[in-house]
Amino acid sequence: MDPWLWFKKRKSVKRRRWTTILFFWVWVVWTGTLVLPGWASLAAASSTSEGGQVDHPPPPTITAQAAVLIEAVSGRVLFAKNKDQPMYPASITKIMTGIVALEVGRPDEMVTVSKHARAADGTRVYLAEGEQKPLLDLVYAALVNSGNDAAIAIAEHVAGSEEAFAAMMNEKAHAIGAQHTHFVNASGLHDPQHVTTAYDMALIAQYAMRNPTFRAIVQTKRKPWHGQEWQSELVNHNRLLWEYPGATGVKNGFTSKARFTLVASAERNGVSLISVVMGANSASTLYRETKVLLDYGFAVAPNLPPAPWVLAENSMVTKQIAKSVVRASSAGADEAENDGWKQWVSAVKERIGKWLVGMVLLMLCGVGIGLLVRACLGRLLVRRRRRRMWVSRWGPDSRHFPPRHHL
Repeated sequence: MDPWLWFKKRKSVKRRRWTTILFFWVWVVWTGTLVLPGWASLAAASSTSEGGQVDHPPPPTITAQAAVLIEAVSGRVLFAKNKDQPMYPASITKIMTGIVALEVGRPDEMVTVSKHARAADGTRVYLAEGEQKPLLDLVYAALVNSGNDAAIAIAEHVAGSEEAFAAMMNEKAHAIGAQHTHFVNASGLHDPQHVTTAYDMALIAQYAMRNPTFRAIVQTKRKPWHGQEWQSELVNHNRLLWEYPGATGVKNGFTSKARFTLVASAERNGVSLISVVMGANSASTLYRETKVLLDYGFAVAPNLPPAPWVLAENSMVTKQIAKSVVRASSAGADEAENDGWKQWVSAVKERIGKWLVGMVLLMLCGVGIGLLVRACLGRLLVRRRRRRMWVSRWGPDSRHFPPRHHL
């Protein structure tokens, strides 16, 4: 039955009243749950498309002398402060010591500790003179527990002397692209000629973290240690592994000249970052500003356009990787060309789908408004009918409204 006739013929005012209220609230709920969110999303999309950029959080304030934040995959710099300023690295030097040892030596080969390594200054794992340990164990001792004696033993075993091993470290650094780095020793103990930069350390860490063995070592929190003079447990000095969700490494350091330094890596939702903070005044400041840098990177990186593979200019590693990327892209060029028409068809379908959804929403909105208007008009017609019936029965001068049983 036509709702219009139903309103004209029914005599129950109560039913008409509640029907009107029902239509009104159904329309309100429908509008609030479907139409308004759709309009809000369209407005947000239009504002984003007009601006062309997504609002990013402001860059963090870093009090350390130098800092840099890069994407681990692309090498793109997300934040930099004095990134090319020469700095003393302290024990983050052992990042290069570890990756060179893993690439040149075999993990299971035995290393004999020398008297020079036994007498190392600073943090140690208390190796005894003449003690033999597998190379992999010494790499764990150097990277996890920051043992200077382990680093010196590695250098002497791999290259014959610490000076020769430092030359190997410098050669590898320049191949990676760390052009402002010059290592003198394998442990990071202070030497005026032992310098690097925050950006160079980010490149070195980026390269080292691609090695699965190295990556597993630097994210190890604890490891039993059975030495000739020291039976204990290696505990990672990098507090970020315990304090920051998603942390994956790599190394911290401290000397009185270098102050507090930290190279850190973290991964969340497919985004990998590497941060370097050097010259912090305290350990609390070091870790706090590293966390701030990583938080900033995870907020900014997902909204950036894809970046090309970058390590450093004039880097041999970059050239080799670039060649492989070019070969892969040329191999997929034909497939991309063949799939071009498919992408165009899918884009047209998406546009048509959005247009149809918008039209349906507008039609439903119009139906809701029409039902509400019809209900209101029906209410007015009922009141008018009641008034006419009263006038015809009691006269136009009556001030009383007819009772319902007269209708």
